[in-house]
Amino acid sequence: LFRSTLASTSAAQFAGPLNGSSQSQRPLAGAPLRPAVPHPTATGIWTLANSPYVLTDDVYVIHLTIEAGVTVLARPGVEIVVLGELIARGTQSAPILFNNAGAQGQWDGLRFLSASGSSTLEYCEIEGSQSSGIEILNSTVYLRDCEIHDNQ
Repeated sequence: LFRSTLASTSAAQFAGPLNGSSQSQRPLAGAPLRPAVPHPTATGIWTLANSPYVLTDDVYVIHLTIEAGVTVLARPGVEIVVLGELIARGTQSAPILFNNAGAQGQWDGLRFLSASGSSTLEYCEIEGSQSSGIEILNSTVYLRDCEIHDNQ
């Protein structure tokens, strides 16, 4: 079990575009370190019946549940940014896989960024990222029986 709890912040206003690039995305003076919610956002349930989910652009999670056995594949440079709550509960026989969708380049991983809720990842495999696979900033995340490997 891993738990990271730091001071939470509310949504910030950012100067510049919110198009998934970091260019010109700097907090305005006095703003907390959490971006306003850009699109596309993810809410609801990602089901095994609709798996795999192939992400072609950054996804901002508000409230998302991922069912056991689901595969999430992200194109190179794409990241999943959790601003709310992510519940990803796999099982020992049906883990949830987060991986790279393409042979040319790696995805950017999962980032919990001043998430407003508590997130849970159980029996998840996070691999193929050009980052450490998972980054937790000012958020509460419970990890149980997860494998985070083959990330740079």
